[in-house]
Amino acid sequence: MKEIQDIQEIRRRMARNYRAFAEYNRIRIDKTFQTIGREGQKCLSIIPLLLHLNERILPGFLDDERTPHGIANFEWDKSAVDNLKDLFPTANIQRRSLARHAIDCLAIMGSCGSIAMTQDSDFDFWLCFEKAKLNTDEITLLQKKATLIEKWADEKGLEVHFFLMDVDQIYSNRFGEADAESSGSAQAHLLKEEFYRTFIMMAGKYPFWCLVPFDSDDKIYEMYRMALPGSQEIDEHGFVDLGNICSIPPDEYYGATLWQIVKGYKNPFKSLLKIGVLQVYFEESSGLLLCNEIKKEIQRRALPPYMIDPYVGMFRRLISYNTSKGDNDKDRLLKICFYLKTGFSVKSIEEAAKRIGDLNTRINRNEFSVLDANELIFLKQFMDWGWNSIIIKDMNSFNTWPFEKVVDLGERMNGFALEIYRSLTGKLASTGIQHCITPVDITVLGRKIQSLYRELPHKIQTIYHVKEHHIEKIITFYCDDESPQEKRWHLFKTAVSKSNFLTKGPFVLKTSPTIQDLMFWVIHNDLYRPTATSVSVKTDHPALNASSVKACLDELFHFFHQISVSKIDNALLLAKPQIERLYFMCIPLSLDPEAKPRKFHLSCFSRNTWGEEFVRTANCEQPLVKTLEFLREQPLVESARKGFKTGCFVPHRGLMKTKADDPLGMDSLYPNLIASMLKKLGGKILSFISREPFPVRQYLTSLPGKFIVLHNDGNICEQHFDTPFNLCVGLSRPSKAGNRTYVDEGNTDLTPLRTAYSLWAPGYITVAVFRRPTYHDLFIIDESGNLVFQPVNPMKFSKNIKAINTFLESSIELIREESPEGNFGEESTENIIKYWDITEEDLDRLKRNSDTMGEMARNHSREFVEISIEKIRTGGYFFQLGEDDIFSTRMHESPMEALATRLRDILARRGENEFFLTKVFLEEGYRTKFCGQIPATSHYLLYRNVMTQHLQRLLAKLASERSGE
Repeated sequence: MKEIQDIQEIRRRMARNYRAFAEYNRIRIDKTFQTIGREGQKCLSIIPLLLHLNERILPGFLDDERTPHGIANFEWDKSAVDNLKDLFPTANIQRRSLARHAIDCLAIMGSCGSIAMTQDSDFDFWLCFEKAKLNTDEITLLQKKATLIEKWADEKGLEVHFFLMDVDQIYSNRFGEADAESSGSAQAHLLKEEFYRTFIMMAGKYPFWCLVPFDSDDKIYEMYRMALPGSQEIDEHGFVDLGNICSIPPDEYYGATLWQIVKGYKNPFKSLLKIGVLQVYFEESSGLLLCNEIKKEIQRRALPPYMIDPYVGMFRRLISYNTSKGDNDKDRLLKICFYLKTGFSVKSIEEAAKRIGDLNTRINRNEFSVLDANELIFLKQFMDWGWNSIIIKDMNSFNTWPFEKVVDLGERMNGFALEIYRSLTGKLASTGIQHCITPVDITVLGRKIQSLYRELPHKIQTIYHVKEHHIEKIITFYCDDESPQEKRWHLFKTAVSKSNFLTKGPFVLKTSPTIQDLMFWVIHNDLYRPTATSVSVKTDHPALNASSVKACLDELFHFFHQISVSKIDNALLLAKPQIERLYFMCIPLSLDPEAKPRKFHLSCFSRNTWGEEFVRTANCEQPLVKTLEFLREQPLVESARKGFKTGCFVPHRGLMKTKADDPLGMDSLYPNLIASMLKKLGGKILSFISREPFPVRQYLTSLPGKFIVLHNDGNICEQHFDTPFNLCVGLSRPSKAGNRTYVDEGNTDLTPLRTAYSLWAPGYITVAVFRRPTYHDLFIIDESGNLVFQPVNPMKFSKNIKAINTFLESSIELIREESPEGNFGEESTENIIKYWDITEEDLDRLKRNSDTMGEMARNHSREFVEISIEKIRTGGYFFQLGEDDIFSTRMHESPMEALATRLRDILARRGENEFFLTKVFLEEGYRTKFCGQIPATSHYLLYRNVMTQHLQRLLAKLASERSGE
C-alpha cells in the first residue's frame, strides 16, 4: 500500500512540476515576443504552424508527398492562426488531425526570453525527432523544409536556425561534429545542460526532465520515468525523454573552451559568461548544475516565475565564485559587461532604489509587463555592486569612450577567456584526463582560433567588440602629409579639419601609411554601414574625395560581406587556406600628368577560405601587370569553385573627374581596364597567370591612342602599340608552343580580333577576314591558337584565300605529326579549316558571307603560280612550280637561289608577278640550313612567310642584276 502511495505522490509531484514549468515557459514566451517588433512577433508565432503543415502557398512547402511534417500534441493557437492568415491571406488553413507526426518537440534555446535578449538576437530552434522513424530521404526533405523556413524568416528580419536533433542521440549525448552553429563533439553534456537551462517550448512534447526533482540522480530520474504511465493528472504521451543530467564529465572541458573562444569573437560577453561557467563547473564539480538551479527555483516557487532568469542565474554563480576566490578584477569586468550588455542604465544609486520601489508597486497592483520584470531583475543585481557615481557616469558615457578604451575592454574580456582556457587545459593535462573531442573537431576549432589570432604579413587584425554591431556614425580619413617621407593616414571617429586635427587625438581609431589599410580595417571589423556611416576625406588627392572613398567602402562592404569565423564550412578549414575573394583599387600616385614614368598605387584586398582578410598595396608603373602578379603570388582557390570572386573599384561618373583638363588624365581609366580584365578572364584566371611557359597567354586591351598586350610565357610583361594594324603585326609571332589570347570587350578597334578569337576552338584552324575599303584584315589562327595576320589588297583577296587554303590543306598531315593540338582524327579538311567573314555583326549575314568565303577558298581553279617544296630520297629537294615546271636540287646546292631563278622565268612567261607557297616541307635540317634567322623548331605558318619574303628578295635581286646588264 505504501508503494502505491509513493507512486501516487511521485505522480502528483510531476503534475506540480509540469504546471510550474508551463507557467514559467509562458512568461519566457511573453518576454521573447515583447522584445521583438510586431512584424517579428507575427513571423515567430507561425513557425510551428509552418513545420506542422506542408501547404503549397506557405514557406517551407515541398512538392513531395514524402515530406515529413506535423508536430506531436500540436495545439492550434488562435493568434498564430490569425497571424498566418494575415501574412498569407489566400492560404486555406484548416484544422485537421495528421496520421503521422514527424516532430516530437520544437524548442528555442539560448538568450531568448532572458535579460540578455535584444532585438537582434537570433533564434536557435531544436527540432527534435526520432531518426529511427524516418529514412534518409525523409530526413533530407525535413532539412530542406527547415532551410526554406530559415530563408523566409531571414527575409522578414529574423535570424532563425533549425537544428535537427535525434531524440536518441540527445539522450545519449551524441551531437555529431562541430560546424557553423553546432559545437559537435566539443561539448555534449554541456550542450544538453545549456538546453535544459534556457529552452522555451514552442510546440510538441515537453522534455520529461521538467517533471523530475532538481536534485535527481539517474536512479531517481528512472524511478519517475517508470511512474509516468498511468498518471491521471498529466498525459504520459505529452513528454519526450531526452535524458537526465547531473554532472559534466571532465573530458568535455577542453573542447568546450575551444568552442567558446571561437564564439567569443562575435559575442564576447555571452562567451565570457559561458567560459566562466566551465571554470566553475570544473572547480566545483560537486555543485548543482545551473540548469538544475533554475529548475530548483521553478519547482520551489520561492520567486515569482517572471523573476527567474537563466542568464542572471549564470551571472550570479560567476560573481559568487570570483568573490570566493578574491578575484576582484574578473568580478569588476563581469559587472561592466553585464551592465553594457543588458542595455539598462541608471543615473545614481538613489534613482535605482526609487525605480525598484516604483516597479514593486506596479507589480503589487498587477500593472506591470514582463519586461518591467527584466528591469527589476537588473536593478536588484546592480544594487549589490556598490558602484559610485563616477563609475556609473563612466558606464553611461560608453558611446563616447575613446576607441582605445573600448578596444582595451574587448581585449580584457578576450584575455579573461584565454586565461581560463590556459588554466583549464593545464589542469586537465596535469590530471591526465583525456578529452572527448574528435580529432576533426580539434582541427576545425583550432583553425578557427588561428584565423582570429595568428599574425601574418598584410593581415587585417581583428578587434574584439564589447557590443555587437558597433557601427560608427562618422569617420574621417585624414592625410597628414607635412613631411612627404613620413606621410601617415589617420582614421577618426568624428569630423576633423586641419584647424582642429591636433585636438582630435582621443577620437583616432587607427593610423596607417595608406588609406587602403584603414578602409579595409573598418570593413573587416564591422564598424561601417553604407546607410549609417558618413564619410569625410581630408587630402589634396583628386582621386580620394569623400564620394569616391565612400563608394569604394560601400563596394568593399558588399563584396566582403561579414562572415562569422564560427560559420566557416568544415571542409574548408580541414584544407590549406586559399584566397577566394580579391578586390582591387588603383589610383595614380603622382598628380603631375607630365611625370615620367607614371606611377600608381595598386591595392589588393583579399579573403581566404579560413576567413582571414589581407590588404597589400604597391607602387607600380604597370597596374595591369601588377594586378596579375598580385593574383599569381597568392594561393587562389580553384576558380571554378563556387564562391571565387574578383572585382575592382571603378569610380562612377561624377565621383571622379574624367574631363580633358583632369589632372589624372588617362590614369583614371586604369580601374576600368582592371575590372574588364578580371571579368573577361573570369574562371580562366588561374591558367592565365600560371608560371608555365606554354601555351603563351595574352590579354589585349586599350587606352585612347594606346593598345596594350599583356603577355605571359612564364614571365608577365606588357607591350604597347599605337595602332590596331601594328598590334596585329606584333601579335603575328606564332610558335609550336601554342597561344591563348583574350580580348577586352571595350574598344571597337579590337572588334575584328575579338571576333576572330571568339570563333576559334583548340585543335581547329580559323581563317577570318574583316573587310576594309583600302585593305582587308586576314587573320589565320592555327590549331594551337597562334595568330598570323596579313593585310590583303581587296583586288587580290580571291587569289590569296585560295592559296592559303591550298597551303593549309597540304599541311594537315604535317600538323598531325608535329602539333600537340593537331589531333584531327579522320575529320575532313572542311571541318578542320573554318572560314569566317566577320565584317558583318548580324549573325545571319555573318554565316551567309562566311559560307561564300569558304566556297571561294576551296575553289580549285588556280589564278596564281603555286610552289611546292618536298624532300627527296637522294638527299635533295623536289620543287614544283605551277602545273608543269618540276625540278630538284641536291643537298649541297642552294635550293632557294635555284628556285628563285626558275620562278623568275615562269612568272615572266605567264606575265604574272605573284606566286604562293602552297606546300613547304618542314624538315629540321632544311630549316636550320636555309632559314637560319629563325629557330629550327619554329612554326609552319611562320616559315611560309619567311620563305615567301626570302624568295621575294631573291627575285628583286635577280631583277636588279638583269637591269644592270
